[in-house]
Amino acid sequence: GKDVDRIVVSKNVPSISIESLSGGVKINDIDWYKSLDSVKYSVNCDNLLSTEVKVKNGSSEIELEPVKGTGESYFVSLKNLKDGINTITFKVKDKSGLETSKNLVIGVDNSKPVVNSVKVEDSYKDILGFLWFKEEPTVTIDASDSLTDIKEYIVIGSDGERIENNNKVKLSAGDHAIKVVDSVGNVSDVVELKDMWNSKFGTIGIDNSKPVVNSVKVEDSYKDILGFLWFKEEP
Repeated sequence: GKDVDRIVVSKNVPSISIESLSGGVKINDIDWYKSLDSVKYSVNCDNLLSTEVKVKNGSSEIELEPVKGTGESYFVSLKNLKDGINTITFKVKDKSGLETSKNLVIGVDNSKPVVNSVKVEDSYKDILGFLWFKEEPTVTIDASDSLTDIKEYIVIGSDGERIENNNKVKLSAGDHAIKVVDSVGNVSDVVELKDMWNSKFGTIGIDNSKPVVNSVKVEDSYKDILGFLWFKEEP
């Protein structure tokens, strides 16, 4: 048999402590991130044999390489995580065969949201490519994101950008474009309203002033008798 100098009996199950991540947005009990650098975890183990980290995203599973830090700490890079819900499993095993694991579930969203349509709620007249309204029109912005929610609706006009938290917005006179921002900060492509509305210009005009009658000219001859204008036939 083998000569044994020392026998170690381990009764303490290893434990894992995962450092909290910052900057996430909680949606349906899951913290979502646009991007992540790394996560730090610590191991409490008398006779450490190994530690490993695996990530499961849908049917895909990959292994991450822990990097030893100071003391009992380790770092794992999260830069290459896929979009979607990622379950990160940290596992520790000691030399006596005792092992433990701990999960961290996070969402990653690097995808742009999309502006699907911009619907005009008020009636207008399309005259030579200009959209004329009686007052500032209200439009409804339909936008979507494949993983998180829409946080901001941004109207771009001649006077700059205006941020709205509601998808129903009023538009002033002039040219406009729309973009949206999702919960973690991804920004959609800018959409010109003229493209959405298939209009030549898409410029909004506001006309709420009364028309004015400047003159009424009589084309036929008449007689002014005692304040009445007498015509031979209907003028």
